[in-house]
Amino acid sequence: MKEIEIFRENNFQTMHRPFKVYVDGDFIDFIEPKEKTKKFLIEPSSKELKIEVDKCSSNSVKLNADNLKLNVTSQIQNGLFVFIYTTFFGGLILMMLDVLNNLYLSFALLLPFAIIVYWQTLGRKNYLRISKMNRDV
Repeated sequence: MKEIEIFRENNFQTMHRPFKVYVDGDFIDFIEPKEKTKKFLIEPSSKELKIEVDKCSSNSVKLNADNLKLNVTSQIQNGLFVFIYTTFFGGLILMMLDVLNNLYLSFALLLPFAIIVYWQTLGRKNYLRISKMNRDV
């Protein structure tokens, strides 16, 4: 049996949602929101790892001796997430208060919300990112 370790980074989008771990298409276990790292025993013949959260999933990673310590992050990092929602709600409030009269500017303020919509619909197959961990936890 091979041991694989998965490190889960904190993120606003996924902080209360469990990750489902799949090896070669078979469900292995959950990584609960309170768990920072989790170790799994997998068959030596296992070839591919994928992680899902709700209806969104990650890229597939080939398992070999080099990548037995993996890091899982969201494509939308915390700073971008806060920027998008602040811009969206700020633009919405300015439009409702009739401070923002320029239609093009109001459209530009609402446009970042399309990033969230994209990652939840068309980009949901690569919503999470699995990468080789290059630091010790």
